[in-house]
Parts: sequence; C-alpha cells; structure tokens
Amino acid sequence: MRRMVYESTDALSKLVTVIIRRFSKSVKANVVWIYKFFAFVTDVVRRDHQEKQLAFKALPYHRLMIMFFMDICEPNPDLTELNLPVSSKSS
Repeated sequence: MRRMVYESTDALSKLVTVIIRRFSKSVKANVVWIYKFFAFVTDVVRRDHQEKQLAFKALPYHRLMIMFFMDICEPNPDLTELNLPVSSKSS
C-alpha cells in the first residue's frame, strides 16, 4: 500500500513541477502557481481530516509536500548546461 502511495504522490509532484516550470514565464508566475498548488493541497487535507477524523492518514500529504519541495528546488535541467565555471585555474 505504501509503495502505491509513494508512486502516485511522487508522480503528482513531478507533474506539478513540470507544469510550473514549462508554463510559467516569470518568477512571479512561478510563485503564484506554487501558492495555488499549496492552497489546493491544504484544502484537500483539511476536508480529508474533517471527514476521517481519527482515521486520517497524513503520510501521502506529507510525502507530497516533501517531494514537491525537493523537485521544485532542484536545478532546472534545461539551464544546467548553461552553467559556466566561475573561476578556472590557469598555469
């Protein structure tokens, strides 16, 4: 069961990250989309908790948030080849 939770939440995290990176043209747009994503997840968590009370399982939501932060903070693969060395040793 946990493996299925991990696979689906990791896939959702990657999907949201790709959408934000591909379709946002500016940093401000990225922040707006990230804010909307967190607002949506927060609303879903709140409703799920209200419905299930003591049977509420936070693991999928926790995993989703952690994976999203990891995905969104990793370097953009499209820009990594543009990185140039800042200093070089010359003899």
